[in-house]
Amino acid sequence: MYQDLIGKRFGRLTVTSFSHKDKKHVYWNCLCDCGGDRISSSGNLIHGGNKSCGCLIYNKVRRVQYDEDFFTDIDTREKAYLLGLFVADGSLGVYRQSGVLSEFYFVSKDKELVELFKTHLRFDGTIGQRKDSVAFYIAIHSKKIGLDLSLLGIDNNKSRTAVYPRLTKSLDSHFVRGVLDGDGWVSSHAGYLGRRDPSAGICGTEALITSINSRLPRPCYMGVSVGCWRLICSHKKARENLEWMYQNSEGLRLDRKYKNFLLWR
Repeated sequence: MYQDLIGKRFGRLTVTSFSHKDKKHVYWNCLCDCGGDRISSSGNLIHGGNKSCGCLIYNKVRRVQYDEDFFTDIDTREKAYLLGLFVADGSLGVYRQSGVLSEFYFVSKDKELVELFKTHLRFDGTIGQRKDSVAFYIAIHSKKIGLDLSLLGIDNNKSRTAVYPRLTKSLDSHFVRGVLDGDGWVSSHAGYLGRRDPSAGICGTEALITSINSRLPRPCYMGVSVGCWRLICSHKKARENLEWMYQNSEGLRLDRKYKNFLLWR
């Protein structure tokens, strides 16, 4: 006979049902607090050999702190801007042990943008640098952040499914500026009588680009190129739209694009 462990908790694991047994051990199906599952023997559960699906080990190895509630309510310009950046240049992955969206990853060749995430998420880990390219990144394992971002319409296939999140009107310009800094451009081209005329654009899904265009002071041209929808504006429309995006943007903008804007402001 063996001890029935169904319904008992061991660390983050709750035993849900009997799995199988062999000549030496009895095994149980367990559900982890993070949503993952694991099959564990009675001995490993009782004596502390298994306390989670593997997420506990991951977190101990990382030993980092961060604000996991940062994306719960998008109610500040900082949150709106960083959400826009993440929609453009971030990724949300599935943790292999649990099958849950919990792998937060933001990468950019502009280190100052990665540092903004580190600062505002109060992340005390280190910023990584890719060996194969001049790019910096921040990586966080958090089921809570993954859940909050999924409720904002972000999943692990956002390059095809990204939508505009629900935001108060006062935060629209900050979100759009984040998307611009992550996946857009600000430049100029030769205009009438040699004058430099402004040009700006953003790439994204059809749903995202359409929603952004509807919120701009001056709606612009929309089209699709190489499988990516683009929003392109120039001349007066570019000036007015960028003036709107850069209002109250101190400390929350990519300097190299902002400097391009100032050249012909």
